[in-house]
Amino acid sequence: MARRPRDEYAKPPERRKRRGYIYVRVSTQEQAEYRTSLAQQERDCCQHCEHNSIAVEGVFVDEGKSGTDRSRPEFNRMFLLATGADHPVDVIVATDRSRIARDASFQLITEDALLRADVKLEFCYQQFGGSHEGKLMRFLNAWQDEGVIKKGVQNTRRGLRGTAEEGFWTGGIVPLGYESRTVEIRSKKEKKRLFIKEDEAKLVRLIFALAEKGLDSTPMGGREIAKYLNSHGYTRRGKKFHNSSIADTLSRAHYLGSFVGNKYDYDGNLLPEEEWTWVECPQLVSREQYDRIAALRAVRSPRQTPPRVVSGPTLLVGLAKCGMPDCGSGMTIRTGKSGQYKYFACNARVNRGASS
Repeated sequence: MARRPRDEYAKPPERRKRRGYIYVRVSTQEQAEYRTSLAQQERDCCQHCEHNSIAVEGVFVDEGKSGTDRSRPEFNRMFLLATGADHPVDVIVATDRSRIARDASFQLITEDALLRADVKLEFCYQQFGGSHEGKLMRFLNAWQDEGVIKKGVQNTRRGLRGTAEEGFWTGGIVPLGYESRTVEIRSKKEKKRLFIKEDEAKLVRLIFALAEKGLDSTPMGGREIAKYLNSHGYTRRGKKFHNSSIADTLSRAHYLGSFVGNKYDYDGNLLPEEEWTWVECPQLVSREQYDRIAALRAVRSPRQTPPRVVSGPTLLVGLAKCGMPDCGSGMTIRTGKSGQYKYFACNARVNRGASS
């Protein structure tokens, strides 16, 4: 009887263990409403990898990021690594497709790009298969995930509009000079209105007074006002004043006794101004004073009259405009090296820099 070749008794070669990344994500709303746990997602993904012979090469976490947001830092970093030329992983594991995105087109584009890089998507709670029916189910599931978000956003906008129409505070940063107080509770939800916070209100009135008449009947600009307030120990809720914060204060409609509570329809489209919902609040300055200051600021605006036109050392001052799209502000002279050289800079950019 012929002896069997030696290699027939050898063990079959072990299959190479796949390499994978884990991605977990939770939005702020999901965390608040459903107590979705990042740690639980990671445990479930690790268990999936263990059961499916996947070596975990990295875990990427985006906390407080919506699935409709395409600029999630950890997701984008993971995607760039996974599709790199060195092919570091074979699979990306998440608990379900909604963790990857709640945007149908983004889901499908992302999955296609990963497949072209020979990287699969696998999910702990969902299995679709590679058949035509499986692809169809993935497509329908992507649209379902997007629909959940859109429905939630519509309900939120509907609630905000109703809140505004009833005259309640619709949320956000409370303007200087006010505080929000709960005036009613409905189904465990607090309904709030704005009330004057007198110590801050005095500061708001001072800012308007300085903008109109200054210290010697000469109106002061934003930088002058900020410098004056900072040097005299005033703060904006513990923070220093800047040109931008002064401009924000002087342009707030709240101080006239009302603010826009809603200006979008349920799909997020901007409504015509006549359909905006206005909410009443305590008035801090008169319409006459507000309009006078608005007129003064318009005259001084670099979009209308670039600074230092008369005293500028070059004829380009007053003629040169910023070439960036949607800007067009006047160019102003700046100096460097203690005045050793001079250069032009966009006045709008200079103002933004003052607030950084």
